[in-house]
Amino acid sequence: FNIDEWIKIKRYVEKKNLIFLSSVFSIKAAHMMKKIGIKALKIGSGEFNSIDLINEIVKIKLPLLLSTGMVKLNGIEKLNKILVKKKGEPNGSPFCVLLD
Repeated sequence: FNIDEWIKIKRYVEKKNLIFLSSVFSIKAAHMMKKIGIKALKIGSGEFNSIDLINEIVKIKLPLLLSTGMVKLNGIEKLNKILVKKKGEPNGSPFCVLLD
């Protein structure tokens, strides 16, 4: 989607009295979401190793939800230590279970 399409989606969601959130997979997308006024961003478990992306989200001061679905506990602990060090506070981490 382009920025105008995201704005339309965000307005529709808010018109329904919901909070618009999004997962991002690039630094460019994170900045676009910040520009349209998103309240928080989600990082999927597949992006836990995208440290540059996560660091950029911290820099632009958006709350970060971490989906833990396919990440082992030591990976969650490692990333949370990095984020607490950078942000000075813990992050929201939805607990997702992957069943084989």
